[in-house]
Amino acid sequence: MLFEQITTGGCQSYLIGCPERRAAAVIDPELGQIDRYRGLAGREGLRIRYIIETHTHADHFSGAHELARETGATVVAHALSPAPHTGLRLEDGELLYVGGIGLQALHTPGHTRDSMCLLREDRFSRAIRC
Repeated sequence: MLFEQITTGGCQSYLIGCPERRAAAVIDPELGQIDRYRGLAGREGLRIRYIIETHTHADHFSGAHELARETGATVVAHALSPAPHTGLRLEDGELLYVGGIGLQALHTPGHTRDSMCLLREDRFSRAIRC
């Protein structure tokens, strides 16, 4: 599994990938880093299939819509997300597969009412908190 953390100011975004199936997802993309996500995925021979927004962002300009437009990837968010360009909405406990990598959505309202954490299917002790 590929796991890259990208820092922009105080914000974190992530690129995860399944080299065996050449699939990737970008988590909480920042608008100014779109070329970087595409470059990292391309370097690894991965196609970005999902763009996951873990909450409504007030701390940076989301690059989800632009990255989806450029790559054809599906934007994923929690079912309560008000984001208009979401193609797939996850409920608490649902699994999303990025190639062979399972991510479980956990609804964690507080920061925003649509906040969610992602747990790797085979490593429930390692949460990706975005």
